[in-house]
Amino acid sequence: MFTPRKPPSTPQSRNLPKECFRLAFLDTAILKANENFRIHNSPTQPNTPSFNDPPILQPGDVIEFYGPACSGKTTILYHTILTTILPPRWTRSNEADNASIDLCGRGKGVIFFDLDGKFKIQRLYSMILHYLIQRVSNTVKEKKGQYRLVPPLHKQDEKMDTSNVGSTSATSDVNLDWIPSEDEIKMIAKSALHKLHIFEPTISESFYATLLTLPEYMMGCTQDEGYEFSFLMIDSINSFYWQDKVEEGDQSADGDKWKQKNSYYYVQALRQIIQVTKIIVVATNGVSMKTNVVQSLPSELCYTNIAPLAWQSFVKYRFALAKQPLLQYLISPQEAVDMEEIKRKEFISQPWFYGRLVTPVYNNIHNIEEIFQFRIGEGGLSANNLVSP
Repeated sequence: MFTPRKPPSTPQSRNLPKECFRLAFLDTAILKANENFRIHNSPTQPNTPSFNDPPILQPGDVIEFYGPACSGKTTILYHTILTTILPPRWTRSNEADNASIDLCGRGKGVIFFDLDGKFKIQRLYSMILHYLIQRVSNTVKEKKGQYRLVPPLHKQDEKMDTSNVGSTSATSDVNLDWIPSEDEIKMIAKSALHKLHIFEPTISESFYATLLTLPEYMMGCTQDEGYEFSFLMIDSINSFYWQDKVEEGDQSADGDKWKQKNSYYYVQALRQIIQVTKIIVVATNGVSMKTNVVQSLPSELCYTNIAPLAWQSFVKYRFALAKQPLLQYLISPQEAVDMEEIKRKEFISQPWFYGRLVTPVYNNIHNIEEIFQFRIGEGGLSANNLVSP
């Protein structure tokens, strides 16, 4: 059984480029991949992106997360969205420079293709509120004050209790009257969501047609709204495969030929978008079956990627993700009695996930030795996985 290790050390914030996932386990994996390439000094193969550019993410990069359902793929996308659409800082009007909060956002837009029809705006909104409250809490602590963190609820029928936002102890000598109120925190979140553009095509033809017109749409938004776009997200890239195969009426093995042709059109459209906009493409993908099990790897990270060749050669960084089996949490009856109730609940409410960087490959050797772990709770990814730029 695979035992979770300590999360990778967080890269120093002053060395982080502007574009990255701002997740320590992903950014560290990409940094190590680029370093391995420089060490091996392998010649770039045809149709393979060059890795000589500075880390971490560069304009035009294509990243894929693949794995079974409930493996953390969409949550990673949500976190990337919130750190992209939130502004860099929040400052109350007519206040001193120190009366501000560093939100570590980019203040840029995100294009999101919800091909699965499973996008949950309330979940994303909850993650943004949780993130904002955590940033406020960290700022107050830096100013020697005391701030009680109240995590938001993401259920639509429940209200967030932020009555303690901005409260301080009686002994604190720090003036925290400038701290954003509950309504102001919600306003920051809702204002940021205007930078998220969601498209929900229901057939492959609609998806392809939208891709063709996307550069013009993005340039129009930039001119009208005054912000640029950092990410184009697709969840998930092969959503229409079985639907298209049935409509074609081809149930034989030759049906994969249409799949290859269809993905070719998607890739060409995305290449054109990248050429015009320099946007970073992030996509999710499913898995079909476990195969090529490597003894040094958990079996959950040995799934076969179902992406066609046109898409596989298009991706620069590919991550395999999975949820760690619940067996790791089994304990003896005596241990269950001795363990505190809150700790036992934490095991269930914040399960462990793990993953590895599958692509790129150097000298026909995968990066199989590097396995990272992360946890997901009610507020999204756990705080020890986050990177502040």
